[in-house]
Amino acid sequence: MKDAIEKQSQIKVKRDRCSIPPEKRIQPGTTRNPFGRPPAEKCIPDILRRIGDEPAAPDVVRFLSTVFKKKFVNMTNRDAMLMRVYYNAELGRDSARDFVAERTEGKVREYVDITSGDKTLQTVTQRFDLNKLTPEKLLHLRRFVREILHPEKAGNPADAK
Repeated sequence: MKDAIEKQSQIKVKRDRCSIPPEKRIQPGTTRNPFGRPPAEKCIPDILRRIGDEPAAPDVVRFLSTVFKKKFVNMTNRDAMLMRVYYNAELGRDSARDFVAERTEGKVREYVDITSGDKTLQTVTQRFDLNKLTPEKLLHLRRFVREILHPEKAGNPADAK
């Protein structure tokens, strides 16, 4: 008899789809996360946007005016930062050049055909950022490419470096 009562109570729980008693369930108008996400002024992206909208320091504006031979008026920190990135790209700094190119043209996809003789085995589409590879991974990549280009030298320890 006890088993039958237990079974009925289990069926009732399944029918209600919730084992939490109604008085302990979340009531309309209350929240599960009372502290929630911090207010907008405490979120990093919002703080950075606010700082970016502030006027740029006069010495920064003077520097950029000298470099670009142009008078800048009402320049914000965001404008000054981006002008400085362009300046660094003009100087040949790779990271600045990549930053500008990726945000204006999009990140470049590189296609690599892995072939054996005249037959294409596989085409790999991947976005490469060699600056983020560890020296060990770069060495592994160098060996891999060498094996593909010069299979006769594969396994020769003298060619490992």
